[in-house]
Amino acid sequence: MRLLDCCHVRLLFAPRILLFRARRVWSSPGAVPAELKWVFEENGRSFLLSREWIPLQGPSEDAMTRRADSCSLLAAVSQLYRERVLHRAVAALAASGRPSRGGPDALHLVELLEGASEGGVSAMGAVERDELALWWAALLRVALLWARGEQALQECVQAEAALRNVRDHMDPLPRAVASAMIARKGLLAAQQPSARDTLNACNRASTRLWDCASHPRHLASATSQVLLTTSCEWLLQTRAELWERSGKAPASGPHTDGFHRDLALFRRLAQNSPELQLKLHLYEATQRVVAGANPVKTQLGLDRCLRRRLSHYPSVVCAKGSTENEPRKEEADALLLACKHLGSLTSRDQKDGMLAEAASILGALGLQAGSPPVPTTHGGPCRGCCMLSSRISRRSFYCIEMYL
Repeated sequence: MRLLDCCHVRLLFAPRILLFRARRVWSSPGAVPAELKWVFEENGRSFLLSREWIPLQGPSEDAMTRRADSCSLLAAVSQLYRERVLHRAVAALAASGRPSRGGPDALHLVELLEGASEGGVSAMGAVERDELALWWAALLRVALLWARGEQALQECVQAEAALRNVRDHMDPLPRAVASAMIARKGLLAAQQPSARDTLNACNRASTRLWDCASHPRHLASATSQVLLTTSCEWLLQTRAELWERSGKAPASGPHTDGFHRDLALFRRLAQNSPELQLKLHLYEATQRVVAGANPVKTQLGLDRCLRRRLSHYPSVVCAKGSTENEPRKEEADALLLACKHLGSLTSRDQKDGMLAEAASILGALGLQAGSPPVPTTHGGPCRGCCMLSSRISRRSFYCIEMYL
């Protein structure tokens, strides 16, 4: 590393030779020290030889990783590598609802982050691990699995275990994100969740997210914004699913107030992000459904989510058959929401077509649908619609398209 830092560009072959010889020395399995394993991986080797870490600087105030030895050059470069992998994993999370562009798999990035965070043993016999980076890796694994439609209950337990190792030196951002994850997990893990406990957990997480959003340094970081918006989505989804399970429409005052507060935060975070506008329209329509508002105006709000796909189509129920090069998960969610809760505005054939289109979008993205629909006061979906949506959540979308 010292050679890379000071040598002329014409001598950059020398570090490559040294890495090659070091790999030959540590050729046997398990011979490479834990703190150096990332150097001999393809991504770590490319990062090291690219010299992107030059010149070295001290850790920033909002660093999402920690280093054990502030005087070690290896520890400093390793921390920069972990931060780079973490930022790439968060960017992959932000793009999880869009088609893949052939980049690295997001879960593979999480595995790289975990491997680079497992340090060796110091001269004093202490294990040097970046517990904060391990916590972020555990949280990102949960977030990516949730984005794919999986429950990830075991991964949530592992994330909570990693959280206990960093409670003493956490800044507001990881504390707020952890609160949102715990609130979401409480609903997914319980067969009969307590509405009061779930709402209280959501309210605590919402307060912490608002506190984070009031700090300019969190809003200035693209990574922090993605984590805040993802956490806010967890709360919105949890409140909506809790309302569905209760079978009451419209929702009670505390429920709608909490949803309105979380939606206001999401709107604030999304105001300068064009890629979040579809999600914003979707959650605004969801708020109207939860509050029992006029279904016709709610349908018009869902049309805004599908405007790219509809182009000249006049309504959400005419979406089947339209084409788009890049499907978005929000479009499938809008179709499912209309099928669940706007049953009085659509016929049986239209519902079947909407479900088929949603299944096609989710299948193209490699995602799973959410929970089956429940009866609503707006006419409710038909029996065939419930059966088809149940199939969406239990079977592959290839089979669904064949069935439809």
